[in-house]
Parts: sequence; structure tokens; C-alpha cells
Amino acid sequence: MKAITVTFNPSFDTTLFCDGLHRDKANRVLDEITEAGGKGINVARVIDNLGVNTVAFCLVGSDDADKFGSLLKGDYFRLVKREGKTRENLTLRNGNECMKINRKGERVSEQSLAGFENEVLSFVEEGDIVVISGSMPIGYDKSRLCDFCKKLDVKGARIVLDTDIDERLINEIKPFMIKPNEYEITDIVGETDSLNTAALKCYEAGVQNVIITLGEKGMLVRNKDGEYLVFPKKIEPKSTVGAGDSAVAGFVAGVILGMEYTEILALSAASGTATAMCEGTGLADSPLIQEVKKATKVVKNK
Repeated sequence: MKAITVTFNPSFDTTLFCDGLHRDKANRVLDEITEAGGKGINVARVIDNLGVNTVAFCLVGSDDADKFGSLLKGDYFRLVKREGKTRENLTLRNGNECMKINRKGERVSEQSLAGFENEVLSFVEEGDIVVISGSMPIGYDKSRLCDFCKKLDVKGARIVLDTDIDERLINEIKPFMIKPNEYEITDIVGETDSLNTAALKCYEAGVQNVIITLGEKGMLVRNKDGEYLVFPKKIEPKSTVGAGDSAVAGFVAGVILGMEYTEILALSAASGTATAMCEGTGLADSPLIQEVKKATKVVKNK
């Protein structure tokens, strides 16, 4: 059993450190860094940090695939090339202020998309957990995502979705886990009288594990045994970048490690919290996650 992450639309994430963020005025760049970005990449890194076997599939442009690969550390990344260039996202930062600009990227050909899907499908074995996260390339609609997930299901994979989904999609796919925040859950099931009702509605639609992340308030979880509340360690967050991806990673790692369910939820919340304690785009390592997990509480609602 292994974890597989799938990133259809990775990016070069460039942060420009500026002397100001002023409208209608030239803002000078003082320094800049470029990293390999993608939610699936973040998830894989934290799963690997937790000592669990993982493979990260990324669909990258052939024009800059070598550059993208040079930014990745670890032998668990599988770069599948397509035509063109990998998109670039920009973050303009001045002190604690920042502005994010996310590009859509190029339209990807049918041949490249099908080739990427087949690369993943050929690698999947029964019992594997496949995490599909982040945005999709132009032209990759929800119907195609649904078809791909059905093929994964035939292979015996358990599917985790952390991308743009709706109630129709989860009815058809019946994923193993989803992780919306308190605002995204409304996009999935519409307005409800409470988050508890929204979580139950997702579960009844076929999601085996519904995890609604609530920031510093923790998580609301629904599965076959009922509802859980997860209370994280109180911290002063340094950055929320990658925290949600880390929570996904903690859950997946806990399942593969065979933990009890409450331990899985504690590891998930601790992974997200620990990453929020890291500067910038840093992701938490296992010692920090395990330390935070000690102060994480999981309560089953009656």
C-alpha cells in the first residue's frame, strides 16, 4: 500500500520581495526565489517526511521540465512531460503584506492528458491512496475528472479529492476523503443550517471521510462512526501556506500506517498546525508534527 499524489497543473512559484506594494507606482524587487509548486507536491513531501512510501506524479511542460525537476528534492517525484511550458505563479511580498497572482497555464492537449492519466493508472495497485489536488489545466473539466476517478476505482484505489468539486461529482465518485474548508463546503452542498449538516450531507452522498478544516479552531469530521471534533495546539501561525496540504498528508499517512481513527485525525490536524508554525513556504518535518500531535485533542460527538 502506498500514497500517490497527482498534480495536473503544477507551477513555478516565484516570490518577489519588493520595497513596497503601491498602486500606480513602480515597486522595486529587492530579492526573489523560485520553487516548484503544486498542492500534490506539498502533500507528497509531508507524507515522505512522515516516513510513508509515496510517489508524486506531476504533469510539466517539456520546455522547462529539467528546470522544474532541479527544484525538487527526493527520488519519489515522477515528472511526465507535455508540450509547452509549466505555468508560473507570482507572489509580491513586502513585510507581512503580499499579493498573489496565479496563472491558469496553457491548454494541454488531449494526447498529453490521456498519457498522464495512463501513467498514473499503470502505477496504481489495489489499496493505494491516490490524492488528486490543486487546480486543473484549461479544458480538464469535472466530467473528465469523474471518468479518471472511476478508472482509479476499478483499479481498487482509494481516492482523496482536494480540488474544485461539487455534490454531483462526489455522488458519482464517492471519494475516500475530501478536505474542504468552512467556505468551500458551501460550494459543494449549498447553504445549510450548520457545518454539521453540511458534513453529514457529504457523507450521505458517498464520501467516506469528510474533513472540514476550520483554521485555528481545528476540524470537523464525519465518517461511518459519527462526528468528531479535533482541537489543535494553540499557536501563533507564521504562514498558512501548505497547511491544508499537510493536513491531507497527515490523514493519508495515518491510514497507511494503520493508526486508530482518532490517532489519524490527530496526526492530520498536527501536520497542518506544524506547517503553519514554519516560515514562508516551509513544510513541517516529522519531529515537529509528533510534538504538536501530543497537544492535539480529538473528541467524538455523541
